[in-house]
Amino acid sequence: MIRAYCARPPRSVAPIGRLVVSFLAIAAIAAIVLAPPPATAQVTKGKVQGRVTDAATGRPISGAMVQIQGSSLRNITNDEGFYFVNEVLPGLQNVEAGMLGYRPFVIEGQRILAGQTTTLNFELDQTAVELQAIVVAGERNPLVPRDQVATKSIVRGETVDLLPVDNVSKIIVLQPGAYEVNCNDENELDGDFDGRCLSIRGGRPNEEALYVDGVLVRSFGTGAAQNITVPTNSLEQVDVTVGGFAAEFGEAQSGVVSYVTRTGGARFTGSLEVQTEAVAPSSWTTGFNRLEMNFGGPIAGPLTFFLAGSATGRSFFDNEGGPGYWIQDGVDTCPSAPRYADLCQAGQPATFTLPRGSTVDGAVDSVDVTAPTFSLWDSRIQPWGWGDNYLFTGNLNWQLPRGSRITFGYTRNRFQNYQRTGDVRSLYRSDNMDGTRDTRDMFTLGTFLTLAQTPTHQVALDVRASYQSDRLREGVVDVDWWFDHVSPSFGFTPSDVKFAFGDEEIVRQGLHLLDPGDLELRAARSGTIFADSTAIYPNRIDDLSARQTISGIGVNLRSNPFAWYSGYFISGPANAGYQQRTEERWQFRANLNWQVGRFNRLKVGGEFMNVDMSRSDIWLYLNFPSINLASPVRAGLF
Repeated sequence: MIRAYCARPPRSVAPIGRLVVSFLAIAAIAAIVLAPPPATAQVTKGKVQGRVTDAATGRPISGAMVQIQGSSLRNITNDEGFYFVNEVLPGLQNVEAGMLGYRPFVIEGQRILAGQTTTLNFELDQTAVELQAIVVAGERNPLVPRDQVATKSIVRGETVDLLPVDNVSKIIVLQPGAYEVNCNDENELDGDFDGRCLSIRGGRPNEEALYVDGVLVRSFGTGAAQNITVPTNSLEQVDVTVGGFAAEFGEAQSGVVSYVTRTGGARFTGSLEVQTEAVAPSSWTTGFNRLEMNFGGPIAGPLTFFLAGSATGRSFFDNEGGPGYWIQDGVDTCPSAPRYADLCQAGQPATFTLPRGSTVDGAVDSVDVTAPTFSLWDSRIQPWGWGDNYLFTGNLNWQLPRGSRITFGYTRNRFQNYQRTGDVRSLYRSDNMDGTRDTRDMFTLGTFLTLAQTPTHQVALDVRASYQSDRLREGVVDVDWWFDHVSPSFGFTPSDVKFAFGDEEIVRQGLHLLDPGDLELRAARSGTIFADSTAIYPNRIDDLSARQTISGIGVNLRSNPFAWYSGYFISGPANAGYQQRTEERWQFRANLNWQVGRFNRLKVGGEFMNVDMSRSDIWLYLNFPSINLASPVRAGLF
């Protein structure tokens, strides 16, 4: 099969750029060759085919019914006894063959692989009376599917459950031809901020294409290929194709990765798993805690559901092999040396008052000071750094007659953390904590409609529509929120990170700085947004210098309340300010699938994607905004 792909490249609007609208040349389909279909890495269902014969004579049985138990998927054999059944859910299935005058035959627990063909042959015994069906065990772990012509690794859900991994990206790098490389945090594999990306076949990071249940999940703002992930306990199958993928995957350059999630069945199933390091000695633990569970089953009639989620919490930094930290653990006593007699009473708590300079001549000011005691922090965890992530996916599957179905899925990722900015000098500064909140949502509605079916042919329409939303917030954490969540239980914080000036709209001179449009973009380019108007603390440096510097003492008491370290910056190292990044993607994909005979299949389709992106960077002390907008549109035919 020869396929063509066309696209309109992204239209980007940047502060120093200009609108550019261009089209790649649209290629037409030059020829259509009916041939065995290539391995398509994002196919989420499997195929069963084979032959039904008479056990005594070996002759083919025409008109025999072959069906997937518990579903409406079925077909009858042709004059030569051959049959096929498309769109079979991956996993363990029971396949039954029957014919009037013959004893039914059932193959139980047969492994069906997404995107692959399973061959099952049946030999039926003639009988004059109705007898109980013959039941045999199917092949649970086929070694090499008969139609696998691409270089592809297939990992089954049961294998994933046995692997010591806590995110799906680690499954991929275990496959031949895939490995991890360094990259920027915003382009990384799984949101755990370890700066690791996937490389397939020696390609650059993010040259692969990732599909979740047949839907592309690339971020066009960051370029991250694996922008949305799913819990490991939700997977039915993972495919990693490193060569030989079809032309319809025009987004892929180095490889194609496909996640196929589980669906509910006729019986209720579920699992619960807890992992914790809370019982380990403090010198061993990294503060890791993880909870995951899944549950699925029938709702009513042919409607089923499946839910899966995981929550991971931990103290964010592992200080193994790093320098020790001295932390406050009480109030020191006043020394008996004569030079301290004017400050405090010997043997009593070391609390005293120091004079402070003023910007007004003749004015008198002072500051109360308490001298703390310190003890060595003996844990591997760096104090007051934290992160957690929550992953959830769920789906509804409505089985219709003739093998048709309607599906709905929802996936949500939330990654967040807070940490000290700068080095050890900012250890005790409650207003010097930077935080991140990164949420990613995906809604998918799909339908597979069997338009016509005979023993040798099938015409079906496969349609998927998806809405995806990414929202990132980074900035200085709100002090009150930080005090309320400074030590979250087991590292879990259901509450979203709150920032120094909240998530409400920031309006300056009538301009919405966190929800920018063309007006805000033009204002930022022209400089009509006054620099000081975007600052949270206008003139902060001069103000702090005047108010918080003690005459004759070259140490800033606000930044260094315990006076145990020198060299603090009055403005503070947390100058990154506040950043918001929003990306919304609408994706539509449809194809017409024509099964021509037993082996040949014709597939014609197209896709359309519309993306809206915005980004604002507001610097707290440098006092200028940076605004970016882009709205790419893509279209493709195959």
